[in-house]
Amino acid sequence: MDLRRTFFYELYHSNRRLLLLIMIFLGWAAFSAWTKFELTPVYNWNMFAVPAKEHSSYDVVTVEANGKALETGQSWHYFSDMVLTHTAAEYLVLKDSNYRIPEYRSVKAAGRKLGLDMNRFEEKIHPGSADIDSYPDWIRRYLAARGQNTAGIRLRQYSVCYTDSGTLQLRTTKTWY
Repeated sequence: MDLRRTFFYELYHSNRRLLLLIMIFLGWAAFSAWTKFELTPVYNWNMFAVPAKEHSSYDVVTVEANGKALETGQSWHYFSDMVLTHTAAEYLVLKDSNYRIPEYRSVKAAGRKLGLDMNRFEEKIHPGSADIDSYPDWIRRYLAARGQNTAGIRLRQYSVCYTDSGTLQLRTTKTWY
């Protein structure tokens, strides 16, 4: 093997600063992987290395007007539909968790690892109950601005699971406002 033709050899002779930068990055990434401490949320070695968890049930949220589910189309094509379905699901999560963001526990744990006191940020991070309770009025204004019927708006949350035969089974249904 001719080492004079390798990338690092050529880089050493042409741009030593870039080589140093790449070596520092590789060392930093190796240290991060070895200690299992992610130094940044952007560059994450194990982002796709963990198998997906199998859930016992899945929640599906629909927005209904006058007892009929609103057509959301393919939400990956329509940003406005994605906003509608995402905010409705987040609203229900926050209502169920007593107005606390469930993922905040992992942020708090990361802050403790870095020696930060995250308790003083807690009230600034979590939305207030008044903010969350104003969501029904917001969704009515949002749908009216899109030209949709806003009479009898309801959020319906379906909890479904897969049976042993592979079919979907409805477990529970919750209706909100």
